[in-house]
Amino acid sequence: MVRRASVTGERNRYLEYMPNANPYAAPLPPATKAVSSEPHWRRARSISCAIILVALLAGVAFTAVGMTRAFNAIATSDNVDPAELAQHISFSLSTGMITTPIAVVALSVWIFATIKIWRFRAANSQQSH
Repeated sequence: MVRRASVTGERNRYLEYMPNANPYAAPLPPATKAVSSEPHWRRARSISCAIILVALLAGVAFTAVGMTRAFNAIATSDNVDPAELAQHISFSLSTGMITTPIAVVALSVWIFATIKIWRFRAANSQQSH
């Protein structure tokens, strides 16, 4: 009999906090985990955006520098060394080859972080209604 009274007391205490809740339903996950993660995703989105810009601008700038050096070598000398031209062209192409995958990975992180932020805001807007 005492055991039954304590179970009933726990149930009444539960229903005081959540009067319309089903006492047999699974508990809801705590909202603190989602609340604390949004600033991290916003920071990740900002950092990945900066990486995208720097990688793309560096790739374009170094490609332009390498091609300018190659064309200057052609314009300034009558006897052009093919190895020197190949070196300038290789430099310009390798910078694009390195920076483009970095920008693609950063873009993937930016998209993933944006989706996480959208889901977080959608969940918060549903909780507030």
